[in-house]
Amino acid sequence: MPLTTLRVSDIIFPMTHDSASIENYLEAIANLSDDKGYAQVTAIAQTLGVKMPSVTAALKALVRKGYVTYAAYQPVRLTPEGRAVARAVTRRHALLRRFLTDVLELKPAHADALACRLEHAFDDVAFKHLKAFMRAFAAAPTPAAPARTEAGGGGEKQQQIGE
Repeated sequence: MPLTTLRVSDIIFPMTHDSASIENYLEAIANLSDDKGYAQVTAIAQTLGVKMPSVTAALKALVRKGYVTYAAYQPVRLTPEGRAVARAVTRRHALLRRFLTDVLELKPAHADALACRLEHAFDDVAFKHLKAFMRAFAAAPTPAAPARTEAGGGGEKQQQIGE
């Protein structure tokens, strides 16, 4: 059986650039809506670091997809479907951030920025497997620091590293 070469261009990612952008908007709106139940267009623009016309264009797309309710000069509210997508993105982000900080030991700011990019590339299958891995990782006993010996004064003394 001949070997097949897999090119990067052959890999299909579950999210397109547009989908990632939509998810970023939904996540930002959800985070801003936590207190009042709605988000202001100016706050969305500030959170995402984009200009107001970009937010307005994105909101029109989100309205067409049924993810938000919005009218000019009015606050933005997530629909139940938009809230569900935002929750899923937030869960993926949190799990990835935890993996990056707890397992790979990245600094929190770096892990957060990287999780923000990765959350859009993880499909449901990969997310399920990462969740299972993180459960197993959390349940695994923490190994004690390796012991080292120090020669001194008449015998060897066991000492934990870091003491």
